[in-house]
Amino acid sequence: MYSEKRNVCQLLSLLKAHNISHFVVSPGSRHIPIVISMEADPFFHLYSVVDERSASFFAIGLMQRFREPVGVICTSGTASANYCSAINECLYQELPLLVLTADREECLRDQHEDQMIRQSTMYTSITKMVVNLPLVKDEKDAWFNNRLINEALLELTHHGNGPVQINIPIPEHMDKFNTEKLPAERKISRIELGNVNWEKISSLLSNKKILIVC
Repeated sequence: MYSEKRNVCQLLSLLKAHNISHFVVSPGSRHIPIVISMEADPFFHLYSVVDERSASFFAIGLMQRFREPVGVICTSGTASANYCSAINECLYQELPLLVLTADREECLRDQHEDQMIRQSTMYTSITKMVVNLPLVKDEKDAWFNNRLINEALLELTHHGNGPVQINIPIPEHMDKFNTEKLPAERKISRIELGNVNWEKISSLLSNKKILIVC
C-alpha cells in the first residue's frame, strides 16, 4: 500500500515510468511517506546508510556500478546539508544523482520552525536543476507537480549527466498508507534528433496544423 499523499504517489509513479529504481535512504521521519511507499513496491531497490554524507557517496558507487541514475532520500532540515560534498563530486564527474529531500511547508520558512532551513535553494549552484514540488490540493496543482517531476528526471541526463534535486513538502510525516495503486501519471519524453522514430512522431501529428520555424 502507498501513501495517501498525492504528490508522493505522483513522484513514485514517474520514477517507475523513467526507470529509476535504486535509492539510498538515511534515517528520519519527514520522508516516511516516500520510503514506506517504496518499500511496498518491488520495483524499488533501497539501500540503508545511516549517515547522509556516506549515503551520498555510496550512491556514487551505485551509479558507477549500474551506469544509470541513482537517488538519495533524506528527512528535512540539516540532514540535507550532508549531501553537498557528493553533489559537487557528481556535478564535475557528470553523474546523474537524484537528490530527494523531504521538507516542511514553505510558509514555515524563516519562522524559527525546528529543522526548517533553506534547503529549497541550498543546491542551486551545484546541481543542473532544483525543483520544489507543490502541495497538491487540486487538479491544477497535480498537473504542475507532474510537469516539475518530469522536467527534473529528464534533466538528469540532458546535455550530459549531472545531479538534480527534487524538494518535496510533506506537512505531516506520519501518514496513512491506504492507496492500493499508483496513479498512471503522464510521462514526458525528450525527443532527440539523433534518435527519433519519425513514423511514430508523424502519427501523433496526423490531422493537426503544423508550423515549422527555422
